[in-house]
Amino acid sequence: MAIDTLKVAKRLQEAGFSPSQAEAVVDAVQDAADATDLATKRDLTEGLYGVKRDLTEGLQGLTRDLTEVEQGLKRDIAELERTLRAEIQALELRLEAKIEAAIGALFTRVVGLIFGTLLVNVGAVFTIVKLLGH
Repeated sequence: MAIDTLKVAKRLQEAGFSPSQAEAVVDAVQDAADATDLATKRDLTEGLYGVKRDLTEGLQGLTRDLTEVEQGLKRDIAELERTLRAEIQALELRLEAKIEAAIGALFTRVVGLIFGTLLVNVGAVFTIVKLLGH
């Protein structure tokens, strides 16, 4: 803390202190002021500006970090979506193949049943013709 020692000494002398007493008091006050760690307006202002600067830099860093996280999440989601679409498409193809195989097997059985029924009927007709023909 800055003290105008000359001004203080003059005031003390005007109040009745001798020059040596005034000098001793001023020296004691100056020593006490120098020994204490008092903050000046300038110290406080610089400190506040430093805190503001640090907070601003911290917020900017945090904003950058959050932007990077957001971009990473968007990439991960897009990749997951591509993977899921590919898996769904593969499942659809397998399902379509199974349906086609089931339709083929059903068609084969139906044709077999029709052919078997036709043979039974033809055999019955031959049997009837043979019985009637005798």
